[in-house]
Amino acid sequence: WIIKWGIGLTIVIVILWPVLSLPARVFSSGYFTFWAVISIAWGTIGSLVIIILPLIESRETIQRVLVGMFTNDGVAERLEEINSRLRAIMSAMPEAERLYLLEKERAKKKEAVHVNDV
Repeated sequence: WIIKWGIGLTIVIVILWPVLSLPARVFSSGYFTFWAVISIAWGTIGSLVIIILPLIESRETIQRVLVGMFTNDGVAERLEEINSRLRAIMSAMPEAERLYLLEKERAKKKEAVHVNDV
């Protein structure tokens, strides 16, 4: 539909718009006012279309981003999924759990040393 509208509006601007000026030759005050009003209306409508259509076409993505900004439901679900996978790996491999706990203990000690230094 965009191509049809684009071709149609291009024909209007390139062919019909100049053809409207041929009968007038010299613009009267009324005809010039008409011409100016049409130009302003055309520019305003064009601006609205340029601004509004992309917003309408991407409304689902915008909604998803806004919901993600103000809620953490998706993050909590992903985090829970990662935790369940990690638990499954650890229960299947006791050595992995031991290494994980050692690494966690090292991180706590490092953080405690850093806090004491500050």
